[in-house]
Amino acid sequence: MANKENIIGKGFDVHPENINRKGYEKGLPNRSTVAKFILSLEYIPPKEAMDLLKKQYKNLPKNFTIEEMATLMQAKKSIDDQDTAAYKALMDSAHGAPKQEHEHTRKEPLTINVIRDRNQNK
Repeated sequence: MANKENIIGKGFDVHPENINRKGYEKGLPNRSTVAKFILSLEYIPPKEAMDLLKKQYKNLPKNFTIEEMATLMQAKKSIDDQDTAAYKALMDSAHGAPKQEHEHTRKEPLTINVIRDRNQNK
């Protein structure tokens, strides 16, 4: 059961020791920056995996970034496994997600029948 002490918040004026005065450390990268850095790292696949990929895909470079390898694996999955979700993710990455348009106009006229309460006039 809630009581007034649980409902009413206690601000930092009541407990100033709870204030994080330093916040994040200066220069600490956010998650997006870290993800972009990881995706840009060089990835050299094992020789067996590279031989298999070269059989399936011609003109592959020797070195990939992690982002390029992940995209290649997404394309491979969409083709080999006939995975529609993988295909959609790949197409959305390449061309952007299609806009969903909704038609708000009617071709035929709209008729509204008003039914009055029979007891209203009595």
